[in-house]
Amino acid sequence: MKSFLTIVCIISALLMPVWVLAAPGIPHQFYGTVDFANGSAPDGVLIEAKINNNIVATTETKDGKYGYDSIFYVTDPDSNRAGKTITFFVQGIDTGKSATFINGEHTEIDFSISGNIGEISKSEDETIENQPVVITPTMPTIIKMGDKLEITISSQTNATATIEKIEKLASGNVAVFSGKNLLNAFEIKIRGENLSISVTMTYDDSDIDEDTIVPYWFDGTSWVEITPFTVDKSVANTLTFSISSAETPYALFGSPPAPSPPPSDNGGDTGGGGSGGGGGATDTTAPSISDINVTAGSNAASITWKTNESSISWIVYGTSTDYGQEAKTTSYTASHSVTLNDLSPGATYHYQIKSKDNSGNIRTGDDRTFTTLAEGEKITGDINDDAKIDKYDFALMMSDWGKTGVNDSDLNGDNKVDKYDFALLMLNWSAI
Repeated sequence: MKSFLTIVCIISALLMPVWVLAAPGIPHQFYGTVDFANGSAPDGVLIEAKINNNIVATTETKDGKYGYDSIFYVTDPDSNRAGKTITFFVQGIDTGKSATFINGEHTEIDFSISGNIGEISKSEDETIENQPVVITPTMPTIIKMGDKLEITISSQTNATATIEKIEKLASGNVAVFSGKNLLNAFEIKIRGENLSISVTMTYDDSDIDEDTIVPYWFDGTSWVEITPFTVDKSVANTLTFSISSAETPYALFGSPPAPSPPPSDNGGDTGGGGSGGGGGATDTTAPSISDINVTAGSNAASITWKTNESSISWIVYGTSTDYGQEAKTTSYTASHSVTLNDLSPGATYHYQIKSKDNSGNIRTGDDRTFTTLAEGEKITGDINDDAKIDKYDFALMMSDWGKTGVNDSDLNGDNKVDKYDFALLMLNWSAI
Protein backbone atom coordinates (compact mmCIF):
# COMPACT_ATOMS: atom_id res chain seq x y z
CA MET A 1 0.00 0.00 0.00
CA LYS A 2 2.83 2.37 0.87
CA SER A 3 4.52 1.83 -2.48
CA PHE A 4 1.20 2.45 -4.27
CA LEU A 5 0.72 5.82 -2.53
CA THR A 6 4.28 6.74 -3.39
CA ILE A 7 3.63 6.04 -7.05
CA VAL A 8 0.42 8.16 -6.98
CA CYS A 9 2.27 11.10 -5.43
CA ILE A 10 5.03 10.87 -8.05
CA ILE A 11 2.48 10.84 -10.89
CA SER A 12 0.61 13.77 -9.37
CA ALA A 13 3.78 15.78 -9.10
CA LEU A 14 4.61 15.11 -12.73
CA LEU A 15 1.15 16.12 -13.94
CA MET A 16 0.73 19.25 -11.81
CA PRO A 17 2.57 21.61 -14.20
CA VAL A 18 0.18 20.52 -16.95
CA TRP A 19 -2.82 21.41 -14.76
CA VAL A 20 -1.35 24.78 -13.93
CA LEU A 21 -0.62 25.57 -17.54
CA ALA A 22 -4.15 24.52 -18.53
CA ALA A 23 -5.85 26.81 -15.96
CA PRO A 24 -6.87 30.35 -17.11
CA GLY A 25 -4.93 33.34 -15.84
CA ILE A 26 -6.33 35.63 -13.15
CA PRO A 27 -8.37 38.55 -14.59
CA HIS A 28 -7.40 42.24 -14.43
CA GLN A 29 -10.12 44.40 -12.85
CA PHE A 30 -10.90 48.01 -13.89
CA TYR A 31 -13.15 50.72 -12.45
CA GLY A 32 -13.54 54.50 -12.52
CA THR A 33 -15.71 57.45 -13.54
CA VAL A 34 -16.99 58.53 -16.97
CA ASP A 35 -17.50 62.21 -17.78
CA PHE A 36 -18.54 63.99 -20.94
CA ALA A 37 -17.95 67.60 -21.89
CA ASN A 38 -21.33 68.52 -20.45
CA GLY A 39 -21.47 66.29 -17.36
CA SER A 40 -21.32 62.78 -15.94
CA ALA A 41 -22.36 59.81 -18.03
CA PRO A 42 -25.98 58.69 -17.65
CA ASP A 43 -26.82 55.10 -16.84
CA GLY A 44 -26.43 52.57 -19.64
CA VAL A 45 -23.46 54.05 -21.54
CA LEU A 46 -21.40 51.25 -23.09
CA ILE A 47 -17.75 50.74 -22.03
CA GLU A 48 -15.54 48.45 -24.14
CA ALA A 49 -12.06 47.09 -23.50
CA LYS A 50 -10.07 45.97 -26.55
CA ILE A 51 -6.84 44.11 -27.18
CA ASN A 52 -5.48 44.33 -30.71
CA ASN A 53 -8.76 46.05 -31.65
CA ASN A 54 -10.78 43.02 -30.54
CA ILE A 55 -13.40 43.48 -27.81
CA VAL A 56 -12.42 41.49 -24.73
CA ALA A 57 -14.82 42.94 -22.13
CA THR A 58 -17.86 45.22 -21.91
CA THR A 59 -19.91 46.89 -19.19
CA GLU A 60 -22.27 49.84 -18.73
CA THR A 61 -22.20 52.95 -16.59
CA LYS A 62 -24.21 53.41 -13.41
CA ASP A 63 -24.35 56.73 -11.52
CA GLY A 64 -21.58 58.16 -13.71
CA LYS A 65 -19.22 55.26 -12.92
CA TYR A 66 -18.26 51.84 -14.24
CA GLY A 67 -16.93 48.74 -12.51
CA TYR A 68 -18.61 49.49 -9.17
CA ASP A 69 -22.20 48.34 -9.50
CA SER A 70 -21.09 45.46 -11.72
CA ILE A 71 -17.49 44.23 -11.58
CA PHE A 72 -15.63 44.92 -14.83
CA TYR A 73 -12.61 42.81 -15.59
CA VAL A 74 -10.61 41.56 -18.55
CA THR A 75 -10.15 37.81 -18.41
CA ASP A 76 -7.11 35.78 -19.41
CA PRO A 77 -8.66 32.54 -20.74
CA ASP A 78 -5.47 31.20 -22.35
CA SER A 79 -2.95 32.68 -19.88
CA ASN A 80 -1.35 34.71 -22.69
CA ARG A 81 -2.53 38.30 -22.10
CA ALA A 82 0.05 39.38 -19.56
CA GLY A 83 1.90 42.45 -20.84
CA LYS A 84 -0.57 43.19 -23.63
CA THR A 85 -2.03 46.66 -24.12
CA ILE A 86 -5.72 47.24 -23.38
CA THR A 87 -7.48 50.23 -24.96
CA PHE A 88 -10.85 51.61 -23.83
CA PHE A 89 -13.84 52.99 -25.72
CA VAL A 90 -16.98 54.74 -24.50
CA GLN A 91 -19.94 54.31 -26.87
CA GLY A 92 -17.44 53.62 -29.64
CA ILE A 93 -15.41 56.77 -28.89
CA ASP A 94 -11.71 56.16 -28.24
CA THR A 95 -10.96 57.43 -24.72
CA GLY A 96 -7.24 57.76 -25.44
CA LYS A 97 -6.60 55.73 -22.27
CA SER A 98 -4.82 52.38 -22.15
CA ALA A 99 -3.43 49.92 -19.61
CA THR A 100 -1.07 46.97 -19.55
CA PHE A 101 -2.68 43.67 -18.64
CA ILE A 102 -1.39 42.31 -15.31
CA ASN A 103 -2.84 39.12 -13.85
CA GLY A 104 -4.64 39.79 -10.58
CA GLU A 105 -4.24 43.57 -10.78
CA HIS A 106 -7.05 46.09 -10.13
CA THR A 107 -6.72 49.50 -11.77
CA GLU A 108 -8.71 52.73 -11.50
CA ILE A 109 -8.99 54.62 -14.80
CA ASP A 110 -11.23 57.68 -15.20
CA PHE A 111 -12.50 58.51 -18.69
CA SER A 112 -13.14 62.05 -19.89
CA ILE A 113 -14.86 62.23 -23.30
CA SER A 114 -14.70 65.41 -25.37
CA GLY A 115 -18.13 64.71 -26.85
CA ASN A 116 -21.47 65.70 -25.42
CA ILE A 117 -24.38 63.70 -24.11
CA GLY A 118 -27.85 65.07 -23.41
CA GLU A 119 -28.37 68.71 -24.38
CA ILE A 120 -26.22 71.17 -26.34
CA SER A 121 -27.28 74.82 -26.24
CA LYS A 122 -25.86 77.54 -28.47
CA SER A 123 -27.02 80.92 -29.71
CA GLU A 124 -28.55 80.97 -33.19
CA ASP A 125 -25.48 82.73 -34.62
CA GLU A 126 -22.95 80.22 -33.27
CA THR A 127 -21.65 77.25 -35.25
CA ILE A 128 -21.21 73.64 -34.13
CA GLU A 129 -18.53 71.69 -35.99
CA ASN A 130 -17.08 68.18 -35.68
CA GLN A 131 -18.73 67.54 -32.32
CA PRO A 132 -19.16 63.86 -31.32
CA VAL A 133 -22.30 63.05 -29.34
CA VAL A 134 -23.54 59.93 -27.61
CA ILE A 135 -27.15 58.72 -27.72
CA THR A 136 -28.81 56.04 -25.59
CA PRO A 137 -32.37 54.71 -25.91
CA THR A 138 -33.34 56.68 -22.80
CA MET A 139 -31.32 59.83 -23.50
CA PRO A 140 -31.46 61.48 -26.93
CA THR A 141 -29.18 64.37 -27.82
CA ILE A 142 -31.07 67.67 -28.03
CA ILE A 143 -29.42 70.59 -29.83
CA LYS A 144 -30.83 74.08 -29.35
CA MET A 145 -29.70 77.04 -31.45
CA GLY A 146 -31.31 79.93 -29.61
CA ASP A 147 -35.06 79.85 -30.21
CA LYS A 148 -34.70 79.32 -33.97
CA LEU A 149 -33.83 75.62 -34.16
CA GLU A 150 -34.12 72.47 -32.05
CA ILE A 151 -32.82 69.11 -33.23
CA THR A 152 -33.51 65.82 -31.42
CA ILE A 153 -31.23 62.90 -32.29
CA SER A 154 -32.55 59.63 -30.89
CA SER A 155 -31.86 55.94 -31.36
CA GLN A 156 -33.38 52.66 -30.22
CA THR A 157 -29.87 51.40 -29.44
CA ASN A 158 -26.73 52.88 -27.93
CA ALA A 159 -25.26 54.97 -30.73
CA THR A 160 -22.76 57.69 -31.54
CA ALA A 161 -23.08 60.52 -34.00
CA THR A 162 -20.88 63.33 -35.23
CA ILE A 163 -22.33 66.78 -35.71
CA GLU A 164 -20.25 67.77 -38.70
CA LYS A 165 -21.87 71.19 -38.94
CA ILE A 166 -24.87 73.19 -37.78
CA GLU A 167 -24.91 76.81 -38.91
CA LYS A 168 -27.60 79.40 -39.51
CA LEU A 169 -27.78 80.55 -43.12
CA ALA A 170 -28.26 84.20 -43.91
CA SER A 171 -30.87 85.09 -46.50
CA GLY A 172 -28.19 86.26 -48.90
CA ASN A 173 -26.65 82.76 -48.89
CA VAL A 174 -29.85 80.88 -49.68
CA ALA A 175 -31.30 80.40 -53.13
CA VAL A 176 -34.93 81.56 -53.04
CA PHE A 177 -37.46 80.50 -55.63
CA SER A 178 -40.13 82.69 -57.11
CA GLY A 179 -43.14 83.56 -55.00
CA LYS A 180 -41.61 82.33 -51.73
CA ASN A 181 -40.15 84.14 -48.74
CA LEU A 182 -37.33 82.59 -46.71
CA LEU A 183 -38.47 82.23 -43.08
CA ASN A 184 -35.60 80.22 -41.52
CA ALA A 185 -32.64 78.19 -42.79
CA PHE A 186 -29.80 76.15 -41.29
CA GLU A 187 -27.10 73.95 -42.71
CA ILE A 188 -27.42 70.66 -40.83
CA LYS A 189 -24.93 67.83 -41.28
CA ILE A 190 -25.09 64.93 -38.83
CA ARG A 191 -23.34 61.62 -39.45
CA GLY A 192 -24.16 58.31 -37.73
CA GLU A 193 -26.04 55.03 -37.99
CA ASN A 194 -29.43 53.94 -36.64
CA LEU A 195 -30.42 57.53 -35.90
CA SER A 196 -33.82 59.24 -35.89
CA ILE A 197 -33.55 62.99 -36.44
CA SER A 198 -36.38 65.41 -35.68
CA VAL A 199 -35.99 69.08 -36.62
CA THR A 200 -38.13 71.90 -35.21
CA MET A 201 -37.81 75.37 -36.74
CA THR A 202 -39.54 78.57 -35.71
CA TYR A 203 -40.68 81.30 -38.07
CA ASP A 204 -42.14 84.80 -38.25
CA ASP A 205 -45.47 84.63 -40.03
CA SER A 206 -45.87 88.38 -40.52
CA ASP A 207 -47.39 88.99 -43.95
CA ILE A 208 -47.25 85.24 -44.68
CA ASP A 209 -50.10 82.87 -45.47
CA GLU A 210 -49.50 80.17 -42.84
CA ASP A 211 -51.06 77.50 -45.02
CA THR A 212 -48.16 77.97 -47.46
CA ILE A 213 -45.32 77.43 -44.95
CA VAL A 214 -43.44 74.25 -45.86
CA PRO A 215 -40.02 72.75 -44.97
CA TYR A 216 -37.54 72.03 -47.76
CA TRP A 217 -34.15 70.37 -48.18
CA PHE A 218 -31.58 71.33 -50.81
CA ASP A 219 -30.54 68.54 -53.21
CA GLY A 220 -27.56 70.45 -54.59
CA THR A 221 -29.42 72.23 -57.36
CA SER A 222 -32.91 72.99 -56.06
CA TRP A 223 -35.19 72.92 -53.03
CA VAL A 224 -37.28 69.78 -52.44
CA GLU A 225 -40.41 69.79 -50.28
CA ILE A 226 -40.33 67.63 -47.14
CA THR A 227 -43.58 65.78 -46.40
CA PRO A 228 -45.25 65.18 -44.12
CA PHE A 229 -44.51 67.72 -41.41
CA THR A 230 -46.12 68.55 -38.07
CA VAL A 231 -47.43 71.83 -36.69
CA ASP A 232 -47.82 71.96 -32.90
CA LYS A 233 -50.61 74.46 -32.31
CA SER A 234 -49.73 74.69 -28.61
CA VAL A 235 -46.41 76.33 -29.55
CA ALA A 236 -46.86 79.34 -31.81
CA ASN A 237 -44.99 79.53 -35.11
CA THR A 238 -43.16 76.21 -34.94
CA LEU A 239 -42.94 73.45 -37.52
CA THR A 240 -41.41 69.98 -37.08
CA PHE A 241 -40.22 67.46 -39.65
CA SER A 242 -38.29 64.19 -39.49
CA ILE A 243 -35.33 63.24 -41.66
CA SER A 244 -33.45 59.95 -41.95
CA SER A 245 -30.11 61.72 -42.37
CA ALA A 246 -28.91 65.30 -42.24
CA GLU A 247 -26.41 66.38 -44.85
CA THR A 248 -27.57 69.60 -46.49
CA PRO A 249 -29.28 72.96 -45.88
CA TYR A 250 -32.86 72.82 -44.58
CA ALA A 251 -35.23 75.77 -44.74
CA LEU A 252 -38.77 77.04 -44.26
CA PHE A 253 -40.43 79.00 -47.05
CA GLY A 254 -43.82 80.65 -47.20
CA SER A 255 -45.78 82.86 -49.57
CA PRO A 256 -47.44 86.22 -48.92
CA PRO A 257 -51.24 86.17 -48.85
CA ALA A 258 -52.84 86.31 -52.28
CA PRO A 259 -54.09 89.80 -53.14
CA SER A 260 -57.82 90.28 -52.83
CA PRO A 261 -59.56 90.29 -56.22
CA PRO A 262 -60.76 93.71 -57.37
CA PRO A 263 -64.48 94.32 -57.01
CA SER A 264 -66.42 93.27 -60.06
CA ASP A 265 -67.78 96.00 -62.32
CA ASN A 266 -70.86 94.83 -64.14
CA GLY A 267 -72.16 98.33 -64.95
CA GLY A 268 -74.86 98.06 -62.32
CA ASP A 269 -76.52 95.14 -64.04
CA THR A 270 -77.82 92.90 -61.25
CA GLY A 271 -80.10 90.83 -63.36
CA GLY A 272 -79.45 87.44 -64.85
CA GLY A 273 -77.67 87.70 -68.13
CA GLY A 274 -78.16 85.90 -71.35
CA SER A 275 -77.07 82.44 -72.17
CA GLY A 276 -73.58 83.34 -73.43
CA GLY A 277 -70.36 84.33 -71.73
CA GLY A 278 -69.18 83.81 -68.16
CA GLY A 279 -66.91 81.25 -66.65
CA GLY A 280 -67.67 77.71 -65.61
CA ALA A 281 -69.47 76.73 -62.44
CA THR A 282 -67.57 77.43 -59.19
CA ASP A 283 -66.53 74.33 -57.19
CA THR A 284 -68.19 74.56 -53.77
CA THR A 285 -68.09 70.86 -52.82
CA ALA A 286 -65.46 69.59 -50.39
CA PRO A 287 -63.68 66.29 -51.12
CA SER A 288 -65.20 63.12 -49.70
CA ILE A 289 -63.07 60.96 -47.40
CA SER A 290 -63.08 57.13 -47.53
CA ASP A 291 -61.03 53.94 -47.00
CA ILE A 292 -59.41 55.10 -43.75
CA ASN A 293 -56.79 52.73 -42.32
CA VAL A 294 -54.51 53.10 -39.29
CA THR A 295 -51.48 51.06 -38.30
CA ALA A 296 -49.94 52.05 -34.98
CA GLY A 297 -46.54 51.19 -33.55
CA SER A 298 -45.34 52.18 -30.09
CA ASN A 299 -43.97 55.59 -31.13
CA ALA A 300 -45.59 56.21 -34.53
CA ALA A 301 -48.77 55.64 -36.48
CA SER A 302 -49.41 55.49 -40.22
CA ILE A 303 -52.81 56.70 -41.44
CA THR A 304 -54.01 56.27 -45.02
CA TRP A 305 -57.23 57.34 -46.77
CA LYS A 306 -58.65 58.28 -50.15
CA THR A 307 -60.56 61.27 -51.49
CA ASN A 308 -62.70 61.57 -54.59
CA GLU A 309 -60.61 64.47 -55.88
CA SER A 310 -57.08 65.74 -55.41
CA SER A 311 -56.59 67.47 -52.07
CA ILE A 312 -53.89 68.06 -49.48
CA SER A 313 -53.23 65.47 -46.76
CA TRP A 314 -54.12 66.95 -43.38
CA ILE A 315 -54.60 65.44 -39.91
CA VAL A 316 -55.18 67.06 -36.52
CA TYR A 317 -54.43 64.79 -33.54
CA GLY A 318 -53.75 64.62 -29.83
CA THR A 319 -54.58 62.69 -26.67
CA SER A 320 -57.99 64.40 -26.39
CA THR A 321 -60.58 65.94 -28.69
CA ASP A 322 -58.74 69.24 -28.24
CA TYR A 323 -56.12 67.66 -30.56
CA GLY A 324 -53.40 70.35 -30.40
CA GLN A 325 -51.13 69.00 -33.16
CA GLU A 326 -51.45 68.65 -36.89
CA ALA A 327 -49.57 67.07 -39.75
CA LYS A 328 -50.16 68.13 -43.33
CA THR A 329 -48.69 68.41 -46.79
CA THR A 330 -49.12 71.04 -49.47
CA SER A 331 -49.17 68.61 -52.38
CA TYR A 332 -52.48 67.46 -53.90
CA THR A 333 -53.36 63.78 -54.28
CA ALA A 334 -56.35 61.44 -54.09
CA SER A 335 -54.44 58.72 -52.17
CA HIS A 336 -53.19 59.96 -48.84
CA SER A 337 -50.64 58.65 -46.34
CA VAL A 338 -49.42 60.48 -43.24
CA THR A 339 -47.12 59.15 -40.52
CA LEU A 340 -47.40 60.65 -37.03
CA ASN A 341 -44.12 60.43 -35.12
CA ASP A 342 -42.94 60.95 -31.53
CA LEU A 343 -46.05 59.35 -30.02
CA SER A 344 -46.21 57.91 -26.51
CA PRO A 345 -46.35 54.10 -26.11
CA GLY A 346 -49.61 52.58 -24.89
CA ALA A 347 -51.59 55.80 -25.36
CA THR A 348 -54.95 56.48 -27.02
CA TYR A 349 -54.93 59.28 -29.60
CA HIS A 350 -57.85 61.16 -31.13
CA TYR A 351 -57.59 62.34 -34.72
CA GLN A 352 -59.58 64.01 -37.48
CA ILE A 353 -58.82 63.82 -41.18
CA LYS A 354 -59.16 67.01 -43.17
CA SER A 355 -58.91 67.37 -46.92
CA LYS A 356 -58.80 70.67 -48.82
CA ASP A 357 -59.11 70.86 -52.59
CA ASN A 358 -57.71 73.42 -55.02
CA SER A 359 -60.80 75.59 -54.60
CA GLY A 360 -60.29 75.85 -50.85
CA ASN A 361 -63.21 73.58 -49.91
CA ILE A 362 -62.42 71.71 -46.68
CA ARG A 363 -63.90 68.44 -45.50
CA THR A 364 -63.45 67.57 -41.81
CA GLY A 365 -63.95 63.93 -40.89
CA ASP A 366 -65.38 62.50 -37.70
CA ASP A 367 -63.33 62.13 -34.53
CA ARG A 368 -61.54 58.79 -34.54
CA THR A 369 -59.07 57.08 -32.20
CA PHE A 370 -56.17 54.65 -32.27
CA THR A 371 -53.99 53.22 -29.51
CA THR A 372 -50.23 52.88 -29.79
CA LEU A 373 -48.50 49.66 -28.82
CA ALA A 374 -47.03 49.29 -25.33
CA GLU A 375 -43.34 49.97 -24.74
CA GLY A 376 -41.30 47.20 -26.34
CA GLU A 377 -44.30 45.78 -28.23
CA LYS A 378 -43.75 45.91 -31.96
CA ILE A 379 -45.42 44.99 -35.23
CA THR A 380 -43.60 41.94 -36.57
CA GLY A 381 -41.30 43.25 -39.28
CA ASP A 382 -41.40 46.91 -38.23
CA ILE A 383 -37.72 46.97 -37.28
CA ASN A 384 -37.34 50.76 -37.10
CA ASP A 385 -40.66 51.17 -35.24
CA ASP A 386 -42.15 53.76 -37.59
CA ALA A 387 -45.48 51.92 -37.93
CA LYS A 388 -44.62 50.83 -41.47
CA ILE A 389 -42.96 47.77 -42.95
CA ASP A 390 -41.04 49.06 -45.92
CA LYS A 391 -37.66 49.40 -47.60
CA TYR A 392 -36.09 50.90 -44.50
CA ASP A 393 -36.89 47.78 -42.47
CA PHE A 394 -35.53 45.69 -45.33
CA ALA A 395 -32.29 47.73 -45.31
CA LEU A 396 -31.91 47.26 -41.55
CA MET A 397 -32.38 43.51 -41.87
CA MET A 398 -29.80 43.32 -44.64
CA SER A 399 -27.29 45.23 -42.47
CA ASP A 400 -27.92 42.73 -39.64
CA TRP A 401 -27.91 39.66 -41.90
CA GLY A 402 -26.04 36.72 -40.37
CA LYS A 403 -25.70 38.27 -36.93
CA THR A 404 -26.38 36.18 -33.83
CA GLY A 405 -27.65 37.11 -30.39
CA VAL A 406 -30.29 39.63 -29.39
CA ASN A 407 -31.15 41.75 -32.43
CA ASP A 408 -34.16 43.78 -33.61
CA SER A 409 -33.98 42.03 -37.00
CA ASP A 410 -34.39 38.62 -35.34
CA LEU A 411 -38.13 38.47 -35.92
CA ASN A 412 -38.65 34.81 -34.93
CA GLY A 413 -36.57 35.02 -31.75
CA ASP A 414 -34.05 32.26 -32.52
CA ASN A 415 -31.01 34.56 -31.99
CA LYS A 416 -30.14 34.51 -35.68
CA VAL A 417 -30.94 36.86 -38.55
CA ASP A 418 -31.59 34.58 -41.50
CA LYS A 419 -34.04 33.50 -44.18
CA TYR A 420 -36.77 32.74 -41.63
CA ASP A 421 -36.75 36.35 -40.42
CA PHE A 422 -36.80 37.52 -44.04
CA ALA A 423 -39.87 35.34 -44.66
CA LEU A 424 -41.68 37.02 -41.74
CA LEU A 425 -40.72 40.44 -43.08
CA MET A 426 -42.19 39.61 -46.49
CA LEU A 427 -45.30 38.05 -44.92
CA ASN A 428 -46.13 41.30 -43.16
CA TRP A 429 -44.92 43.63 -45.92
CA SER A 430 -48.40 44.24 -47.30
CA ALA A 431 -49.96 44.55 -43.85
CA ILE A 432 -49.08 48.24 -43.66
